This record gives sequence, structure tokens and C-alpha cells, in this order.
Amino acid sequence: MYANDAMLQLMGVSARDDMIGKSAFDFIAEEYHDIVRSRITRLQQGLPVGMIEQIWKRQDGSSIHIEVKSSPTIYQNQRAELFTARGHLIP
Repeated sequence: MYANDAMLQLMGVSARDDMIGKSAFDFIAEEYHDIVRSRITRLQQGLPVGMIEQIWKRQDGSSIHIEVKSSPTIYQNQRAELFTARGHLIP
């Protein structure tokens, strides 16, 4: 997983190395795992998935409401999935 500075701040992560190489499933709340797996399968088949709202867990354990848009892409000559996320803390 790669994350830009805005995502690091949103997730409460101080060092990029704390996110790089991890799976998105390390951050996505467990109740969304099956939905996300299904969306990844659709992406890998070249099918659209649209936007979804999810709950993710920040590094400190607090929850954050995330809107995720996903699309298939090519990265380093291999098929990959691009996830664009925005969110806000849950009070």
C-alpha cells in the first residue's frame, strides 16, 4: 500500500513506512472485509465498482469514516487497483 501525505495525516500515521507494504485490510474495519474482497474481484475482472463508504481504523485505534473510489490501473507493467479515499473522524 502506498499513501500520500494527506492519507498519512488522515490515518494518524507519522511515518510513511508504517503504511507502505501493508494491506488495506490492516486498516479496514473487519465488518467491511467481505465487501472489499468482492469489490477487488470485480476490479480484477475489469468491472466498475463505484464509490463506497467504509469505516477504517487509525493507528491509534480510533475509527474514521472513509469514502473510497476504486478503479483498475496498470502499475509497473502489472494490473493493480487504485484506491482514492477521503474521510473524517467519527466523534
